[in-house]
Amino acid sequence: MSHTPLTAWRCDKCGEAVNAENGWLEWESDEGNGPRNFHIVHNKNECFFHTRSPSRRDHHLHYFLGTKGQQYLLKLLYPGTFFMSHFTRGDWDYPNIPDFAEIFRRLHVPYYEEARIYFETAYSEGEMDGANESTITSSDFCKDIFSKYREKSDVL
Repeated sequence: MSHTPLTAWRCDKCGEAVNAENGWLEWESDEGNGPRNFHIVHNKNECFFHTRSPSRRDHHLHYFLGTKGQQYLLKLLYPGTFFMSHFTRGDWDYPNIPDFAEIFRRLHVPYYEEARIYFETAYSEGEMDGANESTITSSDFCKDIFSKYREKSDVL
């Protein structure tokens, strides 16, 4: 069975498949704090994590895909010198970088979303011996992990 990467994700709440049409990206951010606590979820209340947070932000998943989506995500990471000097008065914390990097990889590195659920198994079976962060997050490595372990599962 063929698979097209960057077309399906796993809802962080219910675990079911999410796509560009029914998916949502949510996070928290406010005037003094950069984005944090990112989640890919279904566009329905029961899958949201931050429904009661006054800092909750969200948008359709398709808004964050492709080249324009990358640009939008990078604006979340650092909105730019002009914005910082004129709109935040210096009261802005940078986003949670590991959290941001993970969501960026999930949305933009082919096969990362599919492979990440197998990383622990691959690691315990020695598949990651000699690997580093660049290797593990490369689309070629992720495709290999996904191809090897997907047969043992019916995920994505």
